[in-house]
Amino acid sequence: MAANLLVDRNKFQLQKVIAQSTQEVTVPASLPVPDNVQYLLKPILFPVGMESVQIDNGKVRVQGQLGGLVCGINEDESVIPIGVEPVQYSASFPLPMVCETDRVMVDAVVETVEVDKDEQGRANIIAFVSVTVTVSRIEEVSLVTDVSGAKDVEKEEQTLQVIVCTAEELRELNHQVGLPVPAEQILATQVQVTNLNWQVLESQVAVEGKVSGVIYFAQQTKKQLATRMFEREFSHTLPVEGEVSEAIVTCAPQLASAILNSNNSGVDLTINLGLYVQGYREVRLELLSGVGGADFETISFAVTNRVGESEFRMNLDGHFQISEESATVLSAIPEVRVLETTALDEKIMVRGVLSLLIFYAVDDETTRAIVREDEFNQFFALSGSVTGMTAQAQAWCEESSFVLENGEVQYTVPALFRVDVKESLELNPIVDLHIVDPHAVRANASVVLYRTQTGENLFAVAKKFNVTQQMLRDCNRVPEGEQLPAGTKLTIPLYLAKYNKEV
Repeated sequence: MAANLLVDRNKFQLQKVIAQSTQEVTVPASLPVPDNVQYLLKPILFPVGMESVQIDNGKVRVQGQLGGLVCGINEDESVIPIGVEPVQYSASFPLPMVCETDRVMVDAVVETVEVDKDEQGRANIIAFVSVTVTVSRIEEVSLVTDVSGAKDVEKEEQTLQVIVCTAEELRELNHQVGLPVPAEQILATQVQVTNLNWQVLESQVAVEGKVSGVIYFAQQTKKQLATRMFEREFSHTLPVEGEVSEAIVTCAPQLASAILNSNNSGVDLTINLGLYVQGYREVRLELLSGVGGADFETISFAVTNRVGESEFRMNLDGHFQISEESATVLSAIPEVRVLETTALDEKIMVRGVLSLLIFYAVDDETTRAIVREDEFNQFFALSGSVTGMTAQAQAWCEESSFVLENGEVQYTVPALFRVDVKESLELNPIVDLHIVDPHAVRANASVVLYRTQTGENLFAVAKKFNVTQQMLRDCNRVPEGEQLPAGTKLTIPLYLAKYNKEV
C-alpha cells in the first residue's frame, strides 16, 4: 500500500434487513348454518393472536389463526349471527440465509373474504390473507469512511441508525368485561393496541398505552348481533442495557394472545402483550463507493431507517336511507379496512373503506340487516416523510353513533389510525481496499500456484499477493461474483504485476 495513503475505518452496529417476502394465502373454512337461512352476509374475519414462527432447514414457517363471525338472513329477512371458530392458516418462505437468532416480524392482513351456502346447508368461507415476513439481524459492520492520498474517491452521503440497545418482554394484562349474555353466546373477540407512548427514564424505558377491544355476541331475545367495547390501560418499564439516555427509542407492541374465561357476570379477559424496545442514534456520514487506482472489496446489504410514527383520530360521517317506515336502529357494527397507504412529502395518504352492518327493527319487531360500504381518502401530516418511502397504517373503530330520522340514518364513526413510515436503503459500501504497488512483488517468478484457504475470497488473495482482482479473474477465468471453495487452485501473475506499468 502506498506510504502516503491513510484509511479511516469505523465500526457500526446496524440492523440489517436480511430478507422480506410476501405470500397470498387462501384460508378455507366451513361451518353449519340453520336450514331456514336463505343467504349469508359478508363475514367479518380478522387475525387472532400473534403468529407463531419456526425457522428450520432454510425455511421460515408462519402459522396463525383467523376468527370472526358471519350473519345469515332468513326467509322473513330476520338475522341469525353465527360465530366462526378459529381456523388455522400457514405459509412457508424459502429463505436459506435466515438464522434462528434473527428477528422475524410477521404482518398478516385479510384482503378479501368470500362466502356461499352449499346444498348441504353449510357456509363455505374463503379468506385471502396477505402474509409478509421481514427478517432483520443486528450485526457489527466495519466500513471504510475516508481515504486520504488516493485519487478519484467516490462517496455517498447517508444517514445510518446505529443500534445502541434493545429490550423485549412479555406482559400479562387481566381485565373483566361485563356482558348481558352468557358466555356461550360470545361469537368473537377482537383486540388492538392504541394510544401507545414511551419515554426514556435513566436506564429504563417507560411504555404506556391502551388495549382496546370489542366482543361480538348474539342477543337471542332480539335475534341480533351486538358488541361490547372495552379498554384496558397499561404501563410498564423495561430495563435497557446501553447508552439509552442518548438514544432515540422506538417501541413495537404485539398481541400474543387474548383468552376469555366466563364468570357469573361476564368474562375475564387475559391479554398477553409483547413489547419490543430498540434504541438508536443517527449518524450522518459519507460512505465510500469507489476509489480510483485501487482494488477494493464491497458488501451489499439493506437497512431500514425509522422516519416516524403517529396516531390520528378522525370521524367518518355519512348518511343513507332505510326504505321501511317505522324502522328503529337497534345496533351497528362498523369496520374500517385500509386499502392503500402512500408516503408523500411531509404527509401520508390513507385510502380505505368503511363497512357498516346495521341492524334495525320494523313494526313486526323482526330484526333486519343492511350492509353499506363507503370509501374514503385522508391525508395525515407526518414530518420527515418523503415520496417513495414505505408507509403502513392500521385502523380501529371507536364507539359510534347512529341517528334515524324520517327514514334517513345519520352516522358518525370515530376511527383511530396508527401510521408508520420507514426509509429502505440498499447500500454497497467499501469494507476493504489496497493499492497495487508494482515494486513490492514478493517473489522473483512469473507465476505462483496458490490454493485458497477456508473463508478466503478473491479480494483477500489479490491483497495478499499485491495484484488486482481483475488480473486474477482474467488469468483464472473466474466469473465476477463467483465464490471460491477452499482448495481452489489459482495462478498468481506476479511477472505481470512487476513489469506491467499499467497495473
